[in-house]
Amino acid sequence: MPTPKITIFTCSYNKPQYVTDAINSVLKQTFPDFEYIILENSTDGATKDVVRSIRNSRIKVIDVEFSDEERKNMYVESSLKNTYFPRANGEYIMHLADDDILEPSCFEEHLKEFEKDKTQRANYHACRIVYLGSDKPDDIMPANRIYGREKNPRDRVDGGSVMFKKTVLAELPDKLFKLNWSDAHISDGLFLVRLSLVAPLHPIDKILHTKRITKISTHSYINEAGEWSIFNPLNTFNPRKS
Repeated sequence: MPTPKITIFTCSYNKPQYVTDAINSVLKQTFPDFEYIILENSTDGATKDVVRSIRNSRIKVIDVEFSDEERKNMYVESSLKNTYFPRANGEYIMHLADDDILEPSCFEEHLKEFEKDKTQRANYHACRIVYLGSDKPDDIMPANRIYGREKNPRDRVDGGSVMFKKTVLAELPDKLFKLNWSDAHISDGLFLVRLSLVAPLHPIDKILHTKRITKISTHSYINEAGEWSIFNPLNTFNPRKS
């Protein structure tokens, strides 16, 4: 089986109303040579059914079960990324949240930049942030500078905006993402800081994905008052009903 150019991951957890959009945005990419690994760790049957209903030869769904005790003791998404990022078959790696959406040209634009500058090992694009169920206006996370040793990307680059060469992983600690709950809300940011120290993040000044903040988002979410809030652990750990 030929090696794909890109491996993209999605950690899927209890978002049946959003995950279909995320998956379809990957399948609509103008650059077709990729594998799509969906790490399905939902505790509800609805999400599992939605994910399994989408058939495509480039999609591989991996069901990963965690006990309630494991979910209480660690941030599961970090565990999944630590385990499966090194198993990617592609030359390049990317991650898409299960409630976000890629623009169709996303992969193509990243690869153009890698081709244009052979020294690049990681790059990132601008991101639109929309707040569903809130009056808060959309935001843009721009892509207009290189992040590395002189300037770190934390809180300035979304994890879903970054594509990097798999070979970079060999230069990073085995535990790519922090497992402890105290760092869960900044786990992506801490990873990007470490990544940028060995592979500076080069900008692509185009909006290539939409980050949707909803009531059931994790790192930031819309609360019951319709206001934007930071990190809700209940959106990533809902104990099973007995």
